[in-house]
Amino acid sequence: MAGAVAALIWAGYQVLTKQGLGSGAGGGFTPLDLTLFRFGLPGLLLLPVLLRRRAALQKLGLWRVTALTVVAGPLLGLSTAQGYSLAPLAHGAVLFPAFTTLAGVLLSRWILGAPQTRAQLLGLVVIVGGLVLVGGVTGGSVMVWLGDALFLLSGLLWGGYTVLLRRWQLDGLTGAAIAGASSTLVTVLLYGAMGDFERLSQIATMTLWTQCLFQGVLAGVVAYGMAVQKLGAAGAALFPATVPLLALMLGVTAFEAVVAPLQWLGLAITTVGLLMAAGVIKRSVVAAPPVPPSL
Repeated sequence: MAGAVAALIWAGYQVLTKQGLGSGAGGGFTPLDLTLFRFGLPGLLLLPVLLRRRAALQKLGLWRVTALTVVAGPLLGLSTAQGYSLAPLAHGAVLFPAFTTLAGVLLSRWILGAPQTRAQLLGLVVIVGGLVLVGGVTGGSVMVWLGDALFLLSGLLWGGYTVLLRRWQLDGLTGAAIAGASSTLVTVLLYGAMGDFERLSQIATMTLWTQCLFQGVLAGVVAYGMAVQKLGAAGAALFPATVPLLALMLGVTAFEAVVAPLQWLGLAITTVGLLMAAGVIKRSVVAAPPVPPSL
């Protein structure tokens, strides 16, 4: 149940981010607005967790906390939201999870020395093939390609975050509390310098609080806290692979998003690749190189 809830939240987060950037009923938010919603609340909500686990914070030290803030903080939110401002929903819904898996598998092998099966490595190739169909349908305008590059960056950051949690032996809730607290501080300072609180006050109350609730509480705390905490590595592998399909179905149903037939085919191929790369489809193990010195 936790995995299903997390997958639905991740899918809804992508759809609402894309919708929130649109004018009219969407609210006309900027990427910086959505980043404020996404990272302004989690640090406060997870502060009790951080206080109970401050020993883990002290053990990490300043530079490791900074690293977690870089990969799981405002830069992640800005790159994702800015990507959706430039590229269609179909691109972000598929590319972000796929790039996250690609980064997670490759970084796990490099940083953790984690062994991989031939099916996982083949899954990476299958993912790339699916991404070509998803990303190549629009004709490759410069702005769309820039948006796709931002999704690549987002996937690299989030994949790196999951690997660092494993490398430093942090559970999902503790990692979310530590990264959330530092990200909240950075985000509020950033928005104070570059944002527009007065404009936010003029947006319809329901639209504003819907984004705050979904971005900050559900996506920022529930999915990356409680749900992740209750999922083991094996149990969690299946659910991220369902996010692209769920996001596109939500987008098409609720907001009439346009998805080309070849993009649906690319989604199907990418989903198979995600399942293989996540280890749901398993075969023999490929030996990994020795673990490098501690980061």
